[in-house]
Parts: sequence; C-alpha cells; structure tokens
Amino acid sequence: MPAKTRVTAEHERLADPTQAIVPPWRRWGCYVTERAWGTVREDYSANGDAWSFLPHDQARSKAYRWGEDGIAGLCDRYQLLVFALALWNGRDPILKERLFGLSGPQGNHGEDVKEQYFYLDSTPTHSYMKFLYKYPQSAFPYAHLVEETARRGRTDPEFELLDTGAFDNDRYFLPWRPVVVSPIGIRPFFSEWGLRVIESELLWIWLPCLIFIAVVGIARRRIRHFSRR
Repeated sequence: MPAKTRVTAEHERLADPTQAIVPPWRRWGCYVTERAWGTVREDYSANGDAWSFLPHDQARSKAYRWGEDGIAGLCDRYQLLVFALALWNGRDPILKERLFGLSGPQGNHGEDVKEQYFYLDSTPTHSYMKFLYKYPQSAFPYAHLVEETARRGRTDPEFELLDTGAFDNDRYFLPWRPVVVSPIGIRPFFSEWGLRVIESELLWIWLPCLIFIAVVGIARRRIRHFSRR
C-alpha cells in the first residue's frame, strides 16, 4: 500500500471549503509582472512601436494604465494594492524599483533582462515564498550594458551583468537578514510575530544608532574640552 501523505497546514489551506468566489489564501500572491515597460499593453503610440514608446528609462516617470511591475512584487488578485522592493546602493542615479533590460531593437538577440535574480521556493498558496536578488554595491552599469550590446551582432554572445565586473570584488548585498521581516497587514503586525519584528529592529537598528549618537556626542564634548585649554 502506498504511504499516506502527511496532512500539513498547506494542505488544509488548499482544501479550504469557503464558498467565497476567491478563497482567502488565493487573494494574495506574487502576481506582479517583472516588466510592464515596453509591452503592447502599455503602448499608446501612433505607429504601434511599443519598445520606443515606453522604454525602461521612462518607466519611472510614467504611470502604467493596465498594471504594475516590480522586484519580488506582491499584490492582491486584482492588483489594487502592490508591495515591491525599492533599493538604492548609494551610487546609482535612480532607485532600483524594477528589473533592467534591453528592448527588442537594443538586444543583439532581442529583448533581454540584464539582472541576477532567482525564484528559489514557494508554496501553492504563496504562504511562503523565497526570492534572491543580487544588487551590486557599485554603480549599476546601465550605460555599459546598452553600449556594449549595441556593438555586438547576432552571431556574438550576449553581454550580461556578470560580464561587466559588477560582482568581481564580491561586494553585493547578501541575503543575510538580521532584522525580522514585518508581516503584511495591520492585524498581523500586533501579533507575536509583529513583536518579534519590533524587538529585532530595536536590537539591530535603533540600539546601534543610539550607541553611535552617544559616542559622537562624547567625542565632540571631549574635543571642545581640550580645545578650550
């Protein structure tokens, strides 16, 4: 006889007998597209040139009409509310809010995303998801990727982010996370998990800041004291 499958919390969520049109555990998920710029859906040009009408460089300055895009984005089923990452390494001229890539005419093999990102794990109901995005601490080579790709032909290999040397010194933001991730929503934030989030923020953010301010204050006082002598 085949071994019985152990019933887990995920099995129970999938078997939820609710009569709602959309079961609760299907109302939220990773339904946010990776790229909405350069798509036919957002093309309102007179000649139907979707690539040129809304390239990546203009995506941050325009509002989409039919959807959103983002890095590791979460949203409700109807995309009325969207959560996504906004990153900045202190060197780029813009925030990293969406994946960078080349349009069809720009790429030597057509459209191509020039990023390092990985979907590592997920449950069917999206109760657990794991995503890895590698963001360089050096300036992101936007122009280098465009210019070098333009010099390559159809028979040449694609020029990728790793080829630019952005990660050669192994300096990028690691997935190590001392601060506990805050739960989504107001009600879960005041739960036991929400208190753990506050505790970790106090330990890893506020306490080091207070220590730094105290050390700077003591140092400035000592400098003033010796300068008056």
